[in-house]
Amino acid sequence: MINTFEELLILGITPENRPFRPSDWTERICGVIASHDKNGRWVYSEYAHPIIHEGRAGVRIKTTLEKIDPNTYQFIINFARDNRLRIIPAGKMTSMPDIIPSAANAENFEDSDASEEIASSLKKVMTTVVALHWKTKLPFRNSGFF
Repeated sequence: MINTFEELLILGITPENRPFRPSDWTERICGVIASHDKNGRWVYSEYAHPIIHEGRAGVRIKTTLEKIDPNTYQFIINFARDNRLRIIPAGKMTSMPDIIPSAANAENFEDSDASEEIASSLKKVMTTVVALHWKTKLPFRNSGFF
């Protein structure tokens, strides 16, 4: 299993450490999947809603949105990347199914200890790649990961 975070915080902070404008960007982004309740009041989705984190406006997005509505998830992530906003992993770590190719499975090797070592190494590499991605905000478009 590969570990990932269950939520992301997108903070309205530019690389120059200035607030992102317009000031209502969080409401606009979260409005993409918001709805109205039975009384006609605006209700943000449980998957993306505005927050204030350490005095800064931001959006909390649940990573499960990627499976539920991949287009909306990608729209929000692309918005953050395109505007060079800070993306911080948050919430507890959760496990994702292995994405290690079948070539690394034990049945494909005569020495099962070697295959377990290879699989463990691949998991560590993928975890490091994901962590570096969130830390440096490198684009992973067309990589199949994000």
